[in-house]
Amino acid sequence: MAIRMDRASAFKHAKAGFTLVELMVVVAIMGILLSLATVAYESHQRRARRLDAQEGLQALQQAQARYRDLHPIYANNLQDLGLNELSPAQHYQLSIHQADAQGYTLTATPRGTQAKDDDCNPMRLQLSDLATFTLSAGAQTDDVHGCWKR
Repeated sequence: MAIRMDRASAFKHAKAGFTLVELMVVVAIMGILLSLATVAYESHQRRARRLDAQEGLQALQQAQARYRDLHPIYANNLQDLGLNELSPAQHYQLSIHQADAQGYTLTATPRGTQAKDDDCNPMRLQLSDLATFTLSAGAQTDDVHGCWKR
């Protein structure tokens, strides 16, 4: 006894699953969304790590103030301040430039994966004339990309 299927039930049976093309389209869409999410996450992570540079530069600033209380000029190197050359989370290399009796320039240069942060490479904190603070970042002398925003 042979089982016969009529046309309607055969068509219904064939439409029960997904085709390979439909699955490939879904996988491609998921891949595109994942790549967009990854780029956005990495950008957010770089912006969040800028706080590490700010923290390191502010610690350097405080150490310079303590050093200046005891000496006629600001310190020219980190060893005189007893500080490490890396920021607290080690995403930035800290350095002192142009230190004298009137002021200094402190620099935080990104390192490792943070070096991809082109907008804020490097971040600077400058004291001039014993009273004027300038916060800047990147190749320019101002902070056009908002690197110092919290």
